[in-house]
Amino acid sequence: MPKKISTFHIQNPVIPKNVLPILKGINHPDQVTPIDVFHSLKLQNIELKEAYISKCMDWMNKLGLLKKHNSKSYSFTATGVRLKHVAEFREETFFDLIHYLFFSRWVLGKGDDYWSWTYQRICELMWKDRSNIRTRSEIFSQISGEAKQLFANQSAAFGTETVGVVLRWLGALSPEVVILDKGNPTKIIERPWFSPELSVLSVSYLYKVLDLSFDAPLLLTPETISVMSAICFASESTMKTMIETASTTYPFLSLHVGEWGVSVILKHEVSIENVS
Repeated sequence: MPKKISTFHIQNPVIPKNVLPILKGINHPDQVTPIDVFHSLKLQNIELKEAYISKCMDWMNKLGLLKKHNSKSYSFTATGVRLKHVAEFREETFFDLIHYLFFSRWVLGKGDDYWSWTYQRICELMWKDRSNIRTRSEIFSQISGEAKQLFANQSAAFGTETVGVVLRWLGALSPEVVILDKGNPTKIIERPWFSPELSVLSVSYLYKVLDLSFDAPLLLTPETISVMSAICFASESTMKTMIETASTTYPFLSLHVGEWGVSVILKHEVSIENVS
């Protein structure tokens, strides 16, 4: 029986700087087509080809920002509505949230978003090996090898630009995460801070990874914090500080100090719609 072909390549034509004008060119709650967005952008003196806009909107559909109604027509999802609002006022937070969607889709989705597994594993590998940076080709070899072992019953389809796409989106984060030289990462930077939204979302993600009931205390050990550090590209101490900061904004998140150390309690699962 032939193996199922699964796409682990991140088929993403979107350049980060082009995301914001395309989002702003989509009028909520109307259904729009790529040609509608093309004309909207042209009025703003932004020149992007219709075919490129169409590919970008397909990508936004895959990521959950848009809903595709037919071959040409799209409208915003609840996630897309919130992200458009965030993009208009807090660009740094917007890119934090897009990064989170890329990273978390594999765990929080239907289990068939293999491109998200790729994004997640590249981030985890880069964070783990931040003191001994690998080249793009070395990262690609490592990740493609892992996929062939873990998904032996499938034919893992990779593209050579996969690592480059991940680096492109990590490069949009601020404070910066990665320094590149001729497309290769030369330094991974521990972020001194990041958005409260990413803090609380990373805690919610950890609850799901551990299959822990919400409203139960989650002990912050080096092992549990390392899961969130790979999302936020932040040290253990910075993670604790940022979670504490987020707890002052979100009443459903709290920190507790006990005999065994520091625990976090998240009363319910959260998503981009209810934290941004």
